[in-house]
Amino acid sequence: HLERLRQIRELQEFLTIGTHRGGARVILVRPAEAMNAATANALLKSLEEPPPRSHVILVSSATLGLRQTIRSRCQMLRFGPLPRAAVAAFLAERHGVPADEARSRAALAGGSPGAALAFESEAYGRMREGLIGLLERADGLDPMARMEAAEALEQSEDPALLLTTLRSLLRDVAA
Repeated sequence: HLERLRQIRELQEFLTIGTHRGGARVILVRPAEAMNAATANALLKSLEEPPPRSHVILVSSATLGLRQTIRSRCQMLRFGPLPRAAVAAFLAERHGVPADEARSRAALAGGSPGAALAFESEAYGRMREGLIGLLERADGLDPMARMEAAEALEQSEDPALLLTTLRSLLRDVAA
């Protein structure tokens, strides 16, 4: 709590100090929804009356987690997912991922380069094979065995990977 207030005070001081060459000041607050009430209130003055040539950028994946007083003083910019081709090109060109692997990761990343970079092909392959095996035998399982299988899925160590894998399986079935 006190650390965040100290950071906001430093941010405000940084914004008020003019640059030697007349350049702009830019502050990035991420994740903005992590601000508590005291921190958000301390930031309000800088949002209401920012010093000339200064910009405060609040990054949030959960804008409803921001206080209304903060949201009302901000211009909202929404960014959608990137096209698969752009994510694949990013992986191949900037990170040296082989083209086939880059296309595969891009298809599963939902338009997020960060998710594509964090994607683990081997873990995904194991998860996919396990889910395919479960789906293939699900019709022959009694209700108790189905419930046990569902509980096993609920206990997954990587729920995001599980959901990504299920989404890709559903996409493949639909295609």
